[in-house]
Amino acid sequence: SAVLAWATLALLLATLALMLLTSCTDPGIIPRPALRLLVPGLHEEVAAAIGLAGRPGARVEDLLSRDPDPDIMQELEPQGFWWCRWCAMVQPPRAKHCRDCNSCVLREDHHCPFLNNCIGQRNYAFFYGFVVALSLLAGARLSGGFL
Repeated sequence: SAVLAWATLALLLATLALMLLTSCTDPGIIPRPALRLLVPGLHEEVAAAIGLAGRPGARVEDLLSRDPDPDIMQELEPQGFWWCRWCAMVQPPRAKHCRDCNSCVLREDHHCPFLNNCIGQRNYAFFYGFVVALSLLAGARLSGGFL
């Protein structure tokens, strides 16, 4: 029927839009220490976003070190913070280092090879919408929708 054809077309467009939003949206990559030092105000903004504002590990001196300070890490590790040895920075709870993107990502779920992007804090809603729209599109196609 014509209604099913139009609904399938609408689902296809929604699926493509959500796919592009998921692929092109920053998943929550935590800037590396060198970038935080170069961009004015970025250090304070990142420290607030990862929960280190005004705490040990958020000072400029802490960013200059490639090795973790044992005293600072002893205080932060029970709270879920870790040292990322690849990025050489304090990693907040639930953040993970992505081998494919070579970056730490806030609340990383996984790296999606189909979308070539991490799925994290900032694009998880788009990814969830993409999966739902794709499932509905598959259902519409299997039920006889045109396209």
